[in-house]
Amino acid sequence: MLALLRFVGFWKFVESLSHTDRLLVVWFATGSHSVPVGGFAASASGFTIMAMDSSRTQGGGDLLPTAATCFHLFRLPRYATKARLERAVLLAVRHGSSGFATL
Repeated sequence: MLALLRFVGFWKFVESLSHTDRLLVVWFATGSHSVPVGGFAASASGFTIMAMDSSRTQGGGDLLPTAATCFHLFRLPRYATKARLERAVLLAVRHGSSGFATL
């Protein structure tokens, strides 16, 4: 149930982003600047968000989201607050969307 709430919070946040930042989320998770023709539902890979629940994410850890672009997989760690989630997602998609970036 907690993972579901995390996903709902993530999507509400994504909906609140500017068009440019939403495109960065797509780019970060897929390696593509655009949604597939017909949307992700029509894509063989779809779009998956995976909850990262490890000892490193307990207690609102400061891990950044990661992605597996070939699988359109967005890995979302647990965050203690909405503000931490928003900060981490923006940091990851704005600075980690160009390949092997160093922050």
